[in-house]
Amino acid sequence: IEVSRELAIDALNEIRKSISTLRTELLQGKSLTETINLLIENFYKITNIRANLFINIRQPLKTDINIAIYRIIQESLTNISKHSNATTVDIILEQQIECIHLRIEDNGQGFNKSENTTGFGLQGIDERVRALGGRFIVNSTLETGCKIIVDIPLSEFDFSE
Repeated sequence: IEVSRELAIDALNEIRKSISTLRTELLQGKSLTETINLLIENFYKITNIRANLFINIRQPLKTDINIAIYRIIQESLTNISKHSNATTVDIILEQQIECIHLRIEDNGQGFNKSENTTGFGLQGIDERVRALGGRFIVNSTLETGCKIIVDIPLSEFDFSE
């Protein structure tokens, strides 16, 4: 009973931290590129996993899209650090004609999707993407790493400063 109690307290503390993080102003006056760069710099310092970032966005996006992209990258990096045994990850974010395309690909151990149930991280990514009318795909097999693909349509959203 004591172990269960301690696990419940730890889980509650983690939830409180997550809610607090969600409440803080994410971009804090920085561009999406600057914010992602800070994220991957911290990720490298903590995990020693090199993240290569390629961004080709021609104009600022709405805040909702920026926050979703940041959170998707953040959750993906968290999953990579916990589960993948990767040494590098490529993050490609580009504006295409009708959508914002995000691809996150690691060189880790991968996983068998038929044997892996969707955790809260992947479920959260899926919910964020669906809320923006987008598409979310996870491609992974054992020994080949993992690739997350997100497409967020631009036709439903206006660009803004």
